[in-house]
This record gives sequence, C-alpha cells and structure tokens, in this order.
Amino acid sequence: MLIARYLVLIVASIFVISGFGAGIHYWNHQEKGITAAVGTYKTPEEADAFVRFVMEGYDIMQTNYWQEAEDKDMSQLFLASIQKSASSSATLSSQDRAGVAKLVAAVIESTPEIERIKISEAILQVALYNMAPIGRNQLLSTAARKELHNEVLNIHPENNLYKDLGLADGASPETVQKAYEEKKAELAASTSPAAALELEKATYAKNVLTDGSAKSSYDQTKAEPTVFSRLVNPSTLYVHITGMSPATQAEFEGHVKKMITSSVTSMILDLRGNIGGDLATAQTFIGLFQGSNQYAFDFFNRGAYEDQRTIGIGKLAELLNIRETAILTDGMTQSTAEVITAAMKKLNLAYSVGAKTRGWGSIEQILPMQTVIDPNNTHTILLVVRLTVRDDGQPIEGQGVVPDFDTSQSDWQS
Repeated sequence: MLIARYLVLIVASIFVISGFGAGIHYWNHQEKGITAAVGTYKTPEEADAFVRFVMEGYDIMQTNYWQEAEDKDMSQLFLASIQKSASSSATLSSQDRAGVAKLVAAVIESTPEIERIKISEAILQVALYNMAPIGRNQLLSTAARKELHNEVLNIHPENNLYKDLGLADGASPETVQKAYEEKKAELAASTSPAAALELEKATYAKNVLTDGSAKSSYDQTKAEPTVFSRLVNPSTLYVHITGMSPATQAEFEGHVKKMITSSVTSMILDLRGNIGGDLATAQTFIGLFQGSNQYAFDFFNRGAYEDQRTIGIGKLAELLNIRETAILTDGMTQSTAEVITAAMKKLNLAYSVGAKTRGWGSIEQILPMQTVIDPNNTHTILLVVRLTVRDDGQPIEGQGVVPDFDTSQSDWQS
C-alpha cells in the first residue's frame, strides 16, 4: 500500500542519519552458635547455617527454574560448582539432594571459619552461573540488588544531568537552555572525540531538563526518561524508546497525546539499542494498542506455553489515528523490547525494520533467601523462571526476532 511504501522510505532515511516463589520455609536465626534440633531440616547437615544457606538455594533453583530439574541433574551441577569453588576433587556419596548436603557440609567443615561466608556464596554463585542460559542466573547481595533495581527504574546514581551543564540541581528550564547554548558554542570549535561526547551528554541533559514531565520526574526520583519523540514530517511520528522501565508506558502515552494530531497517520518506534527491563511494561504498552485483557504474547515454562494478557488503562484513543507502524530493531534490541517487537508483529500492529534482535529471551525473578549467613548482608537469587516466545512460536532466547525488512540486504527497500 502507498502508506507502507512511504513509511519505509522515511525509515530508510533515519537509518542513514543515525513475591517469594520457592514455596519452602526455612528457619532463620542470626545469632551465632544457635541451631535447631536435628530433624527440623530435610537433612541433619542443615542444622549448620552455611549448609542450610546453600541447600535453600538448591531448593529455590529446583522449584522455580524454567526447566524441570531432577535431583540427579542438580547434584551434578552442585558437584561441579563445589569442585570449582573449593578447588576440590570431592565426589558425591549419592546423586541426590542428601548427597549434596553431605558434600557441602564436608567442604564447610574443612574451610576456616573466616572464609565460610565466601565459600557458601561461591558454591551458589557458580551453580547459578552454569544454569542455562549461561550467566543469566545470579546470587545477588544487597548492593547488587539495589543496582539492579536502579537499572530497571533507569536511575543512574553516578550521573548528574545538571552537572553535565554546569548547573545546580533544580535549575529552571530557561536556565538549562541558556547553559546548553553556551556549552554548545564553547564546544563547537573542537573536533576532538572528547568534545563530541561532552556535547552529546549536554544535549541529552538539555532534552530531559527542558521537558516538563521528564524534568519533574528526574528532580523527584532521579529516574531518567526512556521515551523521546519528534515529527519527522507532518504525518509521521518518530518515537525513540531507550529502555523499558515501569514509567515507560506513561511516558509513551504522554508523548502520543501531545504529538499525535489528525494529520499524523503513521509512526516509527525506534527500539534499537533498547536494553529491555520491566516485563510488565510489555503488557501495558501493547494494551495501549489492543485494549485491556486481550491476548498479548506467550511465555514458555517447563514444556508448556502460558498466554499473557494486556493490562493497564486500555486502548489509547490517539493511536486509532495511526494506520501504519514500523519498529526499528538492531542486534542490541533485547529482552522486553524483543517481546514487544515479536508481539506487535504477531498481532499485526506493526512490522519491523532493521536487523535481527539480540536473542535475550529469558525472564528472571528475584527470589529472596531467608537463611542469613552474614548479618551485614542479605541475599536474593535472580533466576530464569520463564522464556519468552517470538511471533513464530519459537523461543526468543539465542535466536532473536527476525525483522520483516532486513536492512542488511541490498534490496530491502523494494
């Protein structure tokens, strides 16, 4: 159709210029030297807090992992982890949970007391790392969990957008604009890569801090926006989404309401380099196009598909004016952004243009641990509990989402 061909040409020009789920209760006591009576635990060895810590992790992993994990497989996983972590050639007395508990107890007993926290953490960390997808499962400390939380919310404590413009926090939009113009003039004469990078940071800071809603959010929470938009011509809205935070749906809604008029009939969603993030965003985002409680996409878990429904405020009236939508993807489009791309394709809400996505299709859940081995630290397990599915029913993990128009092909525009 004419609109489709026209939107593809515009796309071409842009490419050129640019709850605790383990189900197991663990007794927990922080006071050193206090243990419960033998028989309270699944094995006698778990009267020791360090053994209990490792075996709690074993149970969380086995209960919640996206694939069925038999004791034989789990025991081999932990054996390899213990051999690696303790530099040991130890073997299992039996290939089951009890055998693992006995081996862990032997390792803990032979480890100096000052090193027992470290060895217990290492056993779990190595075992988690080696569960497929490799490197996606982790043991998180308090600090690591906070860092992950900030990443999902798009908060970067090490950054200060006001400082990038040489301003004090809370400066007015007018002051921000003036400081940006001065910075731009100062850097204009330089051709060094450092100057170009500094100008890029200043431009980004200006764009955020001169946008009323984005500035307000940043001033209150330090969360940076994930959605930016502009009209590339009177009839086409270009929307760049850099990540998927809990605020993305509301940000996108705000841009759409502000930018879409009766003359805007097509839209480009740029998801290139989108690192993903909050999975619920996919359900609320697709809900703006589909309406609430409609089919959105599938998860894959232990051999079965689980359909997910849209949630949120429902269909956005302004989007009814959009007759054609293109999604831009590249090799760094990942996670939730891949889910959205595949779903929009499958539901005939959009077509994709660009390169195959990264293929990070795992869904991780944060599962708190109850056993305390370090009074100065808490532990949680980040575990892959589902896989996402692309538009052809295949897992996204390791395969990515294939674009409708592959821009690596010389004749893709035709």
